[in-house]
Amino acid sequence: LTRALPYSSLVFRAFLRQEVAVANGCTVLLATHNAEEAFELCDRVGVLHRGRLIAVGQTADLAKDVGEDRFAVWIRPGDDTPLQSLAAGGVIRTPTDGVREPDGWTRFEFDVPDGLEGAAHVVTELARRGVSVARCEKVKLSLAELLERVLSRHMERRDA
Repeated sequence: LTRALPYSSLVFRAFLRQEVAVANGCTVLLATHNAEEAFELCDRVGVLHRGRLIAVGQTADLAKDVGEDRFAVWIRPGDDTPLQSLAAGGVIRTPTDGVREPDGWTRFEFDVPDGLEGAAHVVTELARRGVSVARCEKVKLSLAELLERVLSRHMERRDA
């Protein structure tokens, strides 16, 4: 759900972006716990954990560093057994429960390595197994999800 922001907040964000950063060529350092605010306002993001900078970069670059992309696929209701099989085989990761759409199709989300190549492989496998696929599209991670993945990756590396 997208919630409406108060008008003054929208005006202030536009002022920061246009009048301070762009027009004057200034860098604005914004500290926030609101990930979506940072995503909207910032060209680059730094991730702090316990007072230490663990990652910095453009959100697209940080997403690449995480190494997986999120996709949604629409299939017929009841055709999810092959998806479960692909998840068990490690081809897809973190699949969601299906959500029945008003048009009668069921929407699933999952992570795949290798971006579009990985998604193409999943669609090919589903078709090979007799699953009708209405569409498949990339899902943009929210900044909150991206930051969670960056922190999780950092913790894995630290514990290794």
